[in-house]
Amino acid sequence: MRHREGLTLRQQQRLTLTPEMRTTLSVLRMSAAALEELLVRQAEENPILSLRRPGPPPAAQVTAYEVALDTTVAEVSLGDHLRAQLGLMSLAPPVHQAALALSWSLTETGYLDSTPAEIAQECALDEATVLLGLAALQGCEPVGVGARSLAECLRLQLVDKGIAPAVAARATEVLDLLVGSDVARAARRTGIPAEDLGAVIRLLPELSPYPGQRFSPTPQVSAPDVAVHFPDGAGPEIRVLRGRQSDLALDPELIAAARREAADTALARYGAEAEALHRALGYRANALERIVAFLVDYQSGFFREGGAAMRPLTREALAARLGLHAATVGRAVADKTLAHAGGVIPLSAFFSARLGPETGAATSAYGVQSRIAALVAAESEDAVLTDGEIAQRLKKEGVDIARRTVAKYRGCLNIPSSYDRKRLNAAARMRGRMISSG
Repeated sequence: MRHREGLTLRQQQRLTLTPEMRTTLSVLRMSAAALEELLVRQAEENPILSLRRPGPPPAAQVTAYEVALDTTVAEVSLGDHLRAQLGLMSLAPPVHQAALALSWSLTETGYLDSTPAEIAQECALDEATVLLGLAALQGCEPVGVGARSLAECLRLQLVDKGIAPAVAARATEVLDLLVGSDVARAARRTGIPAEDLGAVIRLLPELSPYPGQRFSPTPQVSAPDVAVHFPDGAGPEIRVLRGRQSDLALDPELIAAARREAADTALARYGAEAEALHRALGYRANALERIVAFLVDYQSGFFREGGAAMRPLTREALAARLGLHAATVGRAVADKTLAHAGGVIPLSAFFSARLGPETGAATSAYGVQSRIAALVAAESEDAVLTDGEIAQRLKKEGVDIARRTVAKYRGCLNIPSSYDRKRLNAAARMRGRMISSG
């Protein structure tokens, strides 16, 4: 049978993001610190743009936290740490662009939150270039960052510790067997010699499932992104503190001239970029105000009573209520903070899974952490609660939680184990006796 070659026509629909849409999505995702850097750079490079420095708000609206942060040294976030390393690499411009876009799409623990296809569409790059950018990102420290799954995260770390890539890839497919030290079954299933699997098992305790966890979850910037204030018991006042349209001024004469110019001239390009950035700031501020307004209403118990009253909420549920895409909500809350009553809260803290029965009362993970902290704070020196005892008390309150989950939340709160708390209490009593006897 002879093969016949020929040409065929095929119609295909494909969504392409315009440059203005890419600018809007990029600005929406940026933290206040990164946005400030962008605005300063654009004001220096684009003759149509200039930055306005608004005066301070009325003293009654300024929180103690906002004042303190004006003199606080900024901490390095995971994204900043990675972008500094990428800047030292010899990468082709499109690959560098892809790697930077990927660095903005990481979760707080270092996992990739968007697919390479989504990044390719957002940055108008082909997926092969984005995968090269991902390889560059995964070559950064901490090892394991940029992974799309736990298996990939551990595979990257195993390879870094000297395990052959093929062995690491097959071994991470049978993690359940390796954790249980079932070397024989793992060897049969993967075809890897038992001694090689033994080397992997010995390295497992040294691996981190959350490579980005040691960095601050949100960049500590000169001020939070949003402030919520309740003046004299009245309704909430919500102010976007950074990245407002009023922060950026467009020269009226130059922008008018740019609109009259042909599209391929430098002035016309500057004008289009300036107006796109100005509109992107408006979209970002509007999205933040809408999201925070919903959170203030939905999480009203938190603002009145504190963390224990935090209600479970997902990004998908909020997106559905506001008529937004879940990815838009994810970008809007990423690396953003809210100032309220002298404190600061990451916007991501308002989203957590439901803990408790499917019907009736339930609480959020944040609320459970607050309750654990309260139980530990109330314990006496002679009656320190173990993780199991805390879990039992929470179950009596209607929260179905395992002991290991209590241990995880206790670690997130930097609360020592019951053994260490007993030891610290004993040391404190000893110091007290020594002081009193002296």
